Amino acid sequence: MFGGKTLSLIVALLLISTCARAHHAMEVHYIVSEEAIVSHTGMVKNFSFMDPHSYLVVTVEENGESRDWVLEGQSRVILTRAGWRLDMLKAGTPVRFSAFPSRSGEPAGRLLLLEVDGQQYCSDRCDLFEIIPPEVSLTPDQASGQSASLQLAESF
Repeated sequence: MFGGKTLSLIVALLLISTCARAHHAMEVHYIVSEEAIVSHTGMVKNFSFMDPHSYLVVTVEENGESRDWVLEGQSRVILTRAGWRLDMLKAGTPVRFSAFPSRSGEPAGRLLLLEVDGQQYCSDRCDLFEIIPPEVSLTPDQASGQSASLQLAESF
């Protein structure tokens, strides 16, 4: 029915599609449930604004102990469209975050919401927090006449 090359191509495509789906299944790494969401306050240690996923490390102090939470967020492109900027999360910036926690019990999670200087920024599942993210990131420089396109390009 199928030649050797056709069958090999079909098998290869099935394997690739399975791997791609597994990569993006949050449920594999995190407890994806509204009841499981954790929230903490801490200080930014590091922010990697990149593709395919951004990472934020926040140092949280609780009960006299300091722990670094590693938070996985959306891609740089998606976060930029939701109003995130590279300059908003410098080391030492105080933040509050909400995340789906890691299944392993480690201080890690899938970043959902971040509060910085009284502003809320959504990374994922904005619907849980009734947030409608803006289409394009705007900075205070917008008022000085600089175009939004140039601002976005400079943020990368």
